[in-house]
Amino acid sequence: MTAQAAVPHGATGSRPPLRAAVVDDLDAAGALAPDWEALADELGAGALVRPAYALAWWRHLGPGRLRVVTVHDGDRLVALAPLHERRVGPVRVVRWLGHGLGTIAEALVRPGDDAAAALLWATAAGPRVLLDLVESRAASPALPALVAAGRTTVTPRDHCPVIDLGADGLAHLALPGAKNLRKLLRRADAALDAAGLEHRVEVAVDPERLEALLPDLRTVFDAAETARPRQHLLRPPYDGFVLDYVRGETAAGRGVTLVGYVGDRPVSFLLAMVVAQDVPTLALWISRYDPAFQDYSPGHLMLRETFRWAPVRGIGRIDQLLGISQTKRQWSTASYDTVDVRHGGRLARALVDAATAAAEAVRRRRGGE
Repeated sequence: MTAQAAVPHGATGSRPPLRAAVVDDLDAAGALAPDWEALADELGAGALVRPAYALAWWRHLGPGRLRVVTVHDGDRLVALAPLHERRVGPVRVVRWLGHGLGTIAEALVRPGDDAAAALLWATAAGPRVLLDLVESRAASPALPALVAAGRTTVTPRDHCPVIDLGADGLAHLALPGAKNLRKLLRRADAALDAAGLEHRVEVAVDPERLEALLPDLRTVFDAAETARPRQHLLRPPYDGFVLDYVRGETAAGRGVTLVGYVGDRPVSFLLAMVVAQDVPTLALWISRYDPAFQDYSPGHLMLRETFRWAPVRGIGRIDQLLGISQTKRQWSTASYDTVDVRHGGRLARALVDAATAAAEAVRRRRGGE
């Protein structure tokens, strides 16, 4: 752990100074996890900025050097940025933990603590450092302090659909705007009836049930990737991270695994996490379906059962995370935005961009051989 210079907190300096540090050891970051989680709860942060996700990713996939930046006010953690760094020539490129997997992240700073936010970013940045923060939550209260520091660009990136469920998770199906979704679900139900089949969903919220469902979940993932290759997260190098995270969150009472069946065949799955926010929220992390069963709209049937299941368990909001696909759009009523944030000097940016372009050219050349 590399400590940084403390700075006075408050106009009079009568309070203990804020202390910033960089945690670069996994064991030390793990010891920080309870305070990290408590700060995330206080701020209503998303699932993918919390220690369970960030540290599982680092254990299995993390390159370079761990760089969790913290700010303490006395003994209390008041700010944290879950980061790591890699060298690109003379430049240290600092990114979110989870970079490359569609991770929505942000720095965690107690509301209104501008001094802590400024110290956090000053510690994260520095000479020959480029902060390359992809998929940052646009509404993060910590972001203005980085923008105010200068040399920062913010570029719109993506949208994340959400829906507030209320007491009835399927109430929005009755709205005029859900007409096409109602038709789609009626067609799916009619197709099942015509084939003499039923659709059901099995749910795991405990470790034993999770292990029982994993083989069927793998079957669906294999079928989906065979038909439409994207990114098989249950094969190396990703499977260690995914299973570590899902098993840990399930044991902690936050992980939810759903597998959909048509007859006896597994046809869809959904991995989700319950997040402590102003309204208990179910974050839909990974989902796939077997395209061989697309006539039954297994993805939509899974979402219907998920939206029906959630309010019964006290969950009042669904966060579908990145990407407004047609399916997500039909099952949402609002969204929040993500942005790409870059902070650093022109030379650092130019060197990293040149190195990235050269690596991409090599990758394309090899792909054409």
